[in-house]
Amino acid sequence: MMQIQVSNIFLNFSDDFVVKTDIKRLQQVLLNLLSNSIKFTPKQGSIVIMVEKQEQEGMNDKLRISVTDNGQGIKKKNQCKLFKMFGTIKDTKRGLNTNGIGLGLVISKQIVERFNGIINYYSKYKRGTTFFYTFEINKVTKSNFLEYQQMQQLESKPSIPKAIESNCAEHEFYKQLQKLIHFKKDRVLVVDDEEFCLASMKAIIQKTGFDVANRLDICINGIEMVNLVCNSWAIGINYKLIFTDFSMPSMDGIEAVDLIRQFFRESNVPLESQPHIIGVTGHVHNDYTKLGLQAGMN
Repeated sequence: MMQIQVSNIFLNFSDDFVVKTDIKRLQQVLLNLLSNSIKFTPKQGSIVIMVEKQEQEGMNDKLRISVTDNGQGIKKKNQCKLFKMFGTIKDTKRGLNTNGIGLGLVISKQIVERFNGIINYYSKYKRGTTFFYTFEINKVTKSNFLEYQQMQQLESKPSIPKAIESNCAEHEFYKQLQKLIHFKKDRVLVVDDEEFCLASMKAIIQKTGFDVANRLDICINGIEMVNLVCNSWAIGINYKLIFTDFSMPSMDGIEAVDLIRQFFRESNVPLESQPHIIGVTGHVHNDYTKLGLQAGMN
């Protein structure tokens, strides 16, 4: 597994507060920005993550999160590539691993704008870069937050595998899943554009006793999948197993899997260390099986 190469990563909070928000989506934005900083910051460099609350009179408060590094910075001629689909910036001369697909900032901008926020940056070549984003927040009291945490812990308790023994198909799925992942350590990703399919797959996996609350993530299209898998790997997080739909808007599962395998090849990651990817589709024609296998599905 690729490990983080930057020596120092600091996290600073301007205040002590609790907010209610879509944590997974906004974590995805932070993951994207942190991954980029790590790629372009040498081993002896440093990265600072700052979280601060911005109060607005008569309006919802906002949270501002920034990622600042003292890496190489971005040349002006390359800044036009930022926030553009597949707009990658390579640097092989300085000995940095800058492999990427060029989707992170595009997706981050879309997510932040859903929360009535903005994302921007300032950079000076050979001095460093700061990316920051803001989004509206709903404040909650600490007592309410503790109650919410307790409820989440109760809901995340694994179900007893015996509950699926009466169903032959589910029992076989459980046995196969056991061969692929460690239920308490590994991470699983489910990708589908249909909410019903996501909920169904999550429920099926939860029945096996897998910790879906803390170790399962979801994406709604191929672009999000490529971005999340590649950027997670860059900071040392690996998805052991991925379930992906074939037909999705923006980018289908076949193209996404092809890009993911391409990324790992360019990063010299052996196949046995890459995610196990299973295609999920309602199509039964053999052509779909061939397309999936050719793209790199297992």
